Amino acid sequence: MAEHTAGRSDGPPAAEAGWQPSGRLIFAMVLIAIILIFALANLEDATIDFVFGQVTLPVVFIIAIPAFLGFGAGELVSHHRAKQRRRRG
Repeated sequence: MAEHTAGRSDGPPAAEAGWQPSGRLIFAMVLIAIILIFALANLEDATIDFVFGQVTLPVVFIIAIPAFLGFGAGELVSHHRAKQRRRRG
């Protein structure tokens, strides 16, 4: 026999409160989609010359790796600033 749970939702609390994505999240998702489309359209190989040698990679990696590193650095800075604001008051 199934148990009745009146007024109780098994979903996440955000669903009950009518969660909506922030503008920053929407912007990040659109930017990621644009980068992925651009990267996947460029699958040929390219050679990068460094001081100590050369690396040949598909262009998709040359585009995606710096993009993800940039997003990661931005998140680290964002979290660090938020932490500082919480300490100040």
